[in-house]
Amino acid sequence: MVSILQKRFIDKFEVVLLDMGNTFMFDVDRFRESDNLDSTYKNLGGDELQGDKVFKIASAIFNQMIAD
Repeated sequence: MVSILQKRFIDKFEVVLLDMGNTFMFDVDRFRESDNLDSTYKNLGGDELQGDKVFKIASAIFNQMIAD
């Protein structure tokens, strides 16, 4: 659980943009462990997180969106 004083990484952002083209429909999600989300993150200038953390954040967002 995150304390009130501790911000999660995602809380730094007002918006999270995701590619909706074939991402969520027709079982074509791009959030499998075999996908290299870390490479995309680094290509976009990300350097604070390791690959496993990038995957965990993306998966948590994806799973919450599916639940919603």
